Amino acid sequence: MERESHPADRPTDLDYGRYVRLAADYRAAGYDDRAARHAFAMEDPAFNALLIVSELALAAMSRELGRPHERHTRRADRLTRTLVERLWDEEAGLFRVRDLHDDALVDESSVSGLIPLLVPDLPADTVRHLRATLVGRRFSAPATELVPSYDLTGHAFDQHRYWRGPTWFNTAWLIHRGLRTHGLQPDAERIRAGFLDQAKHSGFAEYIDPATGKGRGTRHFSWTAALALDLLCAEHEELWP
Repeated sequence: MERESHPADRPTDLDYGRYVRLAADYRAAGYDDRAARHAFAMEDPAFNALLIVSELALAAMSRELGRPHERHTRRADRLTRTLVERLWDEEAGLFRVRDLHDDALVDESSVSGLIPLLVPDLPADTVRHLRATLVGRRFSAPATELVPSYDLTGHAFDQHRYWRGPTWFNTAWLIHRGLRTHGLQPDAERIRAGFLDQAKHSGFAEYIDPATGKGRGTRHFSWTAALALDLLCAEHEELWP
């Protein structure tokens, strides 16, 4: 595959060493959360948003099959309330990660905090704040309609470093879907059009430099191509029947 990426763009050796240590500790505990002493334990808004919409998808499939769906919708409702109560930061205008060791919200702003737009039953005021953050200076990249992975004004922003600034097609797809969920069609269409244009002109790159619009990483990347196909059909899709 063709690549346009330098090793310095990737996580550092120290980062990878930490990942290996986490995996080794978890394996040593038999992959049992009750037994593991996690050195790194975070409650992540994107992960929880995806869990909520997965429950809603299971509910939709159950209804389609004529099976009971209530336990899935009840769990989605409960998880939505918990997501807002534990991770929403109104002052920051987005969801935060919570460190489970000290139960404090982590003072960093990333695309993870915008992905809960996927959740259909968010409070209207929360949606309004998320949309304002999304279109504001912190997440409006100068050279792309995709969404930076990290606050452009943040202390750790790096336009090249993995998840410290580059814009990713997969997270843009999630946010596009969230905007449609809440009827924010002009914003959704802006991201959709930018996604399709940059997918084509970057050779379906893995991710995009937010300052130059140049494709980075692998070309002919499978999720970029797959999600482009999905967006070509998006106008006709019913999100939550």
